[in-house]
Amino acid sequence: MIGIEGTGLAAAGPAGSFAEDVVRGLSAARKALSPKWLYDARGSALYELICEQPEYYPPRLETALLERHGREIADALGPDALLFEYGAGSARKTALLVAAMTRPAAYVPVDISREALLAAAEALGRRFPRLPIRPVVADFAGPVALPLDAP
Repeated sequence: MIGIEGTGLAAAGPAGSFAEDVVRGLSAARKALSPKWLYDARGSALYELICEQPEYYPPRLETALLERHGREIADALGPDALLFEYGAGSARKTALLVAAMTRPAAYVPVDISREALLAAAEALGRRFPRLPIRPVVADFAGPVALPLDAP
């Protein structure tokens, strides 16, 4: 089980408030709203569906690169490395790298979507039960505080 409250799940507030972002975005000549506000459980699930579409190739390309070069990347990181990932999402690709690593010290996934982050951390925890996982809910457009118990 992954520690969530206090010890395992750190949280950092967003760089700007929702209201500030809405006012700023709707006051601009070209109306816009930061997509960070769409990354709740439903928005994260929608993003996963987008990743499966043939027109959206980056996830397939990243997966192919990790399948082909994961061992080389892991070797470059060395044993006992701390793996830190901004925008972890489902962490499916991350599992490829973790599997190739030698004794990873810990995994610190950072994501704005609490629900997606916890689901990914739980899934990785089941697959790699000895891997310390310290999820951090944060908008990485600003400073991110690392968990105090990360190695």
